[in-house]
Amino acid sequence: MKKAYLVSFGLGGHSVDTAETWKDGTRSKGHISGYDSPESFECALERGEKAEYPPLARVPVLDKRHILRRKPGLALRSPLVDVDLEDGAIDRVDTKAARLMLPALSGGFEVLAGRASAHEGKPEPGPLDSVSLGDFIVWWVSRGARLGHMDEQGLRIVWNDEEAP
Repeated sequence: MKKAYLVSFGLGGHSVDTAETWKDGTRSKGHISGYDSPESFECALERGEKAEYPPLARVPVLDKRHILRRKPGLALRSPLVDVDLEDGAIDRVDTKAARLMLPALSGGFEVLAGRASAHEGKPEPGPLDSVSLGDFIVWWVSRGARLGHMDEQGLRIVWNDEEAP
C-alpha cells in the first residue's frame, strides 16, 4: 500500500513524498511532483484531478516558497528526506565519492557535490545527506518555512498559524 508522508511547495511547484510496502515486505520510496501552488493544489484535489496520489489526510505540509525567495541558497543546502530514518539519524553522503565525481558532473550537480564535500565533518545535516521526516520539517521550519497539514479528508491545507489556540 502506498502512503504519502509529506506535501511540500517550493518555487518550482509541489511535491509529495511517498513510500510503498510490498507484500514481500520490501519498500520503495517515491516522489510525485508537479507545478501547483497550495491554492491550485487544493482546487485540483477538490476536482478529483489527483486521483493517482495516495490518501493525503493529516499529512504534513511545508511551504518553502517565502523563505526560498529570500534565501534561494537553502535549496542547495537542504538535506533530503528519508521516511525510513529515525529522528536524530543522518544518512551522510560519501564525501570522498562526491569529490571523485566532481570533474564528471554538470548541470548543477557539481555544485551539490561540491557543497556536500565542503560540509564534511559538520554535525548538522548538509546537502545530499538524508534525515528523518521530523528532522527535515524542523530543518525547514527553523529557517522560515510555513508548516501545516492536510485536513481529515485530505482536500484542504490547514496552516499551523491559522489554527485556533
